[in-house]
Amino acid sequence: MTRLTGRACKHCTNPFLAVRSNHRFCSTNCRVANHRAGKKEEQEVQVTFVEYISDAISQLSYPELVGALGVLWAETPEEMKERKESLLYTLLKKKQQQ
Repeated sequence: MTRLTGRACKHCTNPFLAVRSNHRFCSTNCRVANHRAGKKEEQEVQVTFVEYISDAISQLSYPELVGALGVLWAETPEEMKERKESLLYTLLKKKQQQ
């Protein structure tokens, strides 16, 4: 015997009867739309981070960038693990203190 449970859809919030205990959506369309909405939010966060990095790098001069690349190139894996903050953050912090 199946037990029907009244629930609200997690995507459209319309009430529906859940046949199984783990049903969260009223239809396949709502399930897929909810999944796509989550992917879109994830992409927006990635774009924001890329914009932040691009803006941060544009604040540095060419010699500073070349120097940072030299440090990264010569750095051993042990030194990389010991570093407490990113090289970009360190350079930006030094630039703000000047």
